[in-house]
Amino acid sequence: MATKKFPRKHNKRPKLKGGPRPSPRLVEGVGKSTLGNFLVGALQGNELFPTSAKMETVTKVCSAGIMLIDDVQYNIVNTPGLFDTEQGSTPILEKISEVVNKCAHGVKAILIVFEAQRFTNEQRNVLDKIRKFLGKDATNNIILVFSKANRVQTNNKNVMERDCVRTVSSFIQVIGNRWGISPNPDIFPPDEETFRVRLREIKDLIPLHSLQPL
Repeated sequence: MATKKFPRKHNKRPKLKGGPRPSPRLVEGVGKSTLGNFLVGALQGNELFPTSAKMETVTKVCSAGIMLIDDVQYNIVNTPGLFDTEQGSTPILEKISEVVNKCAHGVKAILIVFEAQRFTNEQRNVLDKIRKFLGKDATNNIILVFSKANRVQTNNKNVMERDCVRTVSSFIQVIGNRWGISPNPDIFPPDEETFRVRLREIKDLIPLHSLQPL
């Protein structure tokens, strides 16, 4: 287990002025559809992205929605999961590359949603593939988000840092220590302070510059 704390290198996001400027964000991983619904404000009973309690992935094709951060409009693209054992990680990464290349103004952020309670050799290999496939320039736009964290980990991010295995800790350092926690709605209702704080932290990590076509 890695016990070293991740230094905070990201800057506070300034408030932007002017009209809506749509800019894509990509979300992929385990629990990504749930996070996508949180980000666009589509809460339980009104989900934009289909979710399931089953282990297998629900998302088979890319889908999109719109979210606002400080009155700025963003397009959010939900992709098939990187850890989808049916499709494999390489075809998913190729789809992500296609989406980036179709975005005339680039992509603001790539959110990789990672299940907090388990870490397999397959996931370790996927992290290595992400680094190699997306390239060095993409590391400034990647945000790692932990899903399915328990109450203690969500309430206290220091506990989440302590619980990370070394491979995940190293990956977080490579991407500039940009990481957050997607609150578990079974533990934290949307009107609870912890839910709002953790979601806001993720939004504040979005870089102001875009990842250009690969």
